[in-house]
Amino acid sequence: MNVKDWSAFIRKGKGRTIRLAQLAADLTSHLDAVSNVVHIEHSYAVKCVEEHGMLPEHFPMLDETIDHGAVVRDGDQYLVFLYFDQYVFNRWFRVSVKRCNERRKLYVATFHKTRWEQVKGKMRRLPVLRPLKD
Repeated sequence: MNVKDWSAFIRKGKGRTIRLAQLAADLTSHLDAVSNVVHIEHSYAVKCVEEHGMLPEHFPMLDETIDHGAVVRDGDQYLVFLYFDQYVFNRWFRVSVKRCNERRKLYVATFHKTRWEQVKGKMRRLPVLRPLKD
C-alpha cells in the first residue's frame, strides 16, 4: 500500500483488518501459526498515529521492515523485525508480529521508530532468526 492508501485506511477503515505481508515458512513455524499472512487492525493503525507519532508516510515501512529487517524471537508468540531505512527517514523501525492464541493468526502488535541502542539490546539478548542485511 502507498501513503495515500494508508491515509484512507487510517481515516476510514474503522472495524477493518487488512492483510499486510507474508512471512517466510521458517519464520511462521517459529510461532506455530496456521498461516503466514500478517494482518493489521484499523484500531492499531490509529493507535500508531495517535499514541506513537507515526504518520501515514511511515506506514510503508511496515512492509520494508518485515521483508528486509533482522528478525529476533521474543518468546513463543512474538517475532521482532528491526530495519534501518537509510534512504527516506534515515532511522530505525521496529515491528513486532504476534501470534494470536485463540485463532493462531499473525497480527502486527507494535510498530515504532526506534534507536540503534534498542536494536543492539534486542539483537544481543534475543535469539536472532535472521541477521541484519547489508
